[in-house]
Amino acid sequence: RGPNTYSTPVLKALGKCKNVQIVVQKEDFLRPDVNVKNVDAWKTELWKLYKGVKCDIERHQFRKPMGDLSVCADPTVDGIRCVGNHNKENRSAFPRAHHKFLVFCNVTETEMYKTYDPVALWTGSFNITKNATLSFENVIYFTEKSGKNEIINSFINEHHQIFALSEALNWSSVWTEPEFRIGT
Repeated sequence: RGPNTYSTPVLKALGKCKNVQIVVQKEDFLRPDVNVKNVDAWKTELWKLYKGVKCDIERHQFRKPMGDLSVCADPTVDGIRCVGNHNKENRSAFPRAHHKFLVFCNVTETEMYKTYDPVALWTGSFNITKNATLSFENVIYFTEKSGKNEIINSFINEHHQIFALSEALNWSSVWTEPEFRIGT
């Protein structure tokens, strides 16, 4: 089951999927869940699970603004990236990505391109941690198969904006350093 028993099965399942892209709050992937006794073992296990999550869709095949980022650079997309800063001093007023949502898409592949239609949304206050199971949390799962639903599409657009501010997983720096720019 691994050191982080609540997110481990989810990350293992996502590692079996073909195209997954998640942006996590930097602070949260640096901080272990409750009841983790060996932080080093937890980080090692989490790193392996994160490396198993893959996205085969190239960046230019995504919608704006994600599709317009650093068009002359490496087009690959990390399965998991991070955004925000690590609040190591535990200040109460500190900017963080507090989103919790997953958008599920149908991916169509041709010889040249992959396209996607957002068809389901999972969102709410619940995050996939033991701490969340000890609290009053909520989640909504919403489906609509056309790929044209405004609510689901607004979340995919939010993901793409957050992705533009994200960085590759960085386990040492407390500050996020976005690597992308619009255009070339």
